[in-house]
Amino acid sequence: MNSVKGNHIYVEFVGRIAQKRRITRFVRDTILHFMPKMRRPVDIEITTVNRCPHDYFALCWGNRNTVEIEIARGSDEEEFDIDEMMLNLAHELIHAKQFLRGDLTSTLRWGDKHADVNAAYFSQPWEREAYNKEEDIYEKYWKKG
Repeated sequence: MNSVKGNHIYVEFVGRIAQKRRITRFVRDTILHFMPKMRRPVDIEITTVNRCPHDYFALCWGNRNTVEIEIARGSDEEEFDIDEMMLNLAHELIHAKQFLRGDLTSTLRWGDKHADVNAAYFSQPWEREAYNKEEDIYEKYWKKG
């Protein structure tokens, strides 16, 4: 387990992954992109696993102070290279921002109302935001980093 501090954003790694310093910079830059005035400390734990449950590429949960992200090295159909993993991480970092700002809660409260748990996955507002912004975040803070 390694931990890297940066600008009140504490990034901790569980499991093996290359380029931890670069990933830490990617995480920090992404969170500060969305929350440039953030001054309170937040903890972000990134766990790498061979596969996530239900063949998800990555998962995220948290609250206004702590976020946990689980990122897969592959799915049932393919192994991911570092760039694919970082695109998946970009998506989860958008969810991290949602939790840290209080836009999304662990009880699936989105803003001032409860989410429709019967709605399709891709139509959930937090997923629409993540899919709409993941490529831009990946390009801006990973590919050019």
